[in-house]
Amino acid sequence: MTRYAPLLDLSHKGKAVGLFITDLHYPANDREFIRHCFQGQYDFVLLGGDITEGVTLHSPGASVTGPSEKQGIAEFEEDLQLLPPKARKEMVLGNHDNRSTRSTGQDITLLEKICEYHDIGFSGNHTIFPIKVGESLFKIFLTHGGGSGGTEQAVLNTLKRARDHVDATCDLYLCGHYHKYVWMAEDFRGSTVKGGRPHPYKRIQILGACGSPITYEGSYAEGGPKGKPFRSCSVRALEIELIPVPPTNHRKQKQIQHRILYD
Repeated sequence: MTRYAPLLDLSHKGKAVGLFITDLHYPANDREFIRHCFQGQYDFVLLGGDITEGVTLHSPGASVTGPSEKQGIAEFEEDLQLLPPKARKEMVLGNHDNRSTRSTGQDITLLEKICEYHDIGFSGNHTIFPIKVGESLFKIFLTHGGGSGGTEQAVLNTLKRARDHVDATCDLYLCGHYHKYVWMAEDFRGSTVKGGRPHPYKRIQILGACGSPITYEGSYAEGGPKGKPFRSCSVRALEIELIPVPPTNHRKQKQIQHRILYD
């Protein structure tokens, strides 16, 4: 089910800066890097799912489970205190977050209640997040993603399906899950109805995905063919800038830029 987040009104600002970070896999992660990212000065923060590792006795990767699920949740909630208090925060669930729930029928992770307590927008599937910057409206589609494909095209297929079957009017489509970095601008042609007649339009849309902060090898999340671990993606988080149309030059298009966050 799609969650439509409330509008974030930053019409008084010349640009908006946000953090996109996903696949944290608490407690199996590089916590120091995550804490460093959380302390940035952002207008919005997007958490792309797989907050917890969520290993159960019956799930793949059970043999490499580390500290307990409860420890991971405690660490995540502690680290949330570092996020800028005035930033709008949105989170979606990932497949790892849902593993314990599927096995027991109970929400062991309590992530929804944690989000409610910390004023974080929460969706079990995907969220459409509108932001007004200056005179420009940006719409961001946030989902975790799914499937076993390990190629760049698999990532793009997930994002294009979201665009084509959920909402084709967003400017930026983001997912995690694949532990892979993708950033592609694409011209999208569609049509809307104006004055009772179809009116064609063209817009630039960004399809993006991010790697994971985790650095360990041998987990289910990083498992490769025949038990050989993939190397962790070096792109571990993204800083996103939303730049509106200048009020004095409406011929220019609004822009979406990003900066890669490493260690």
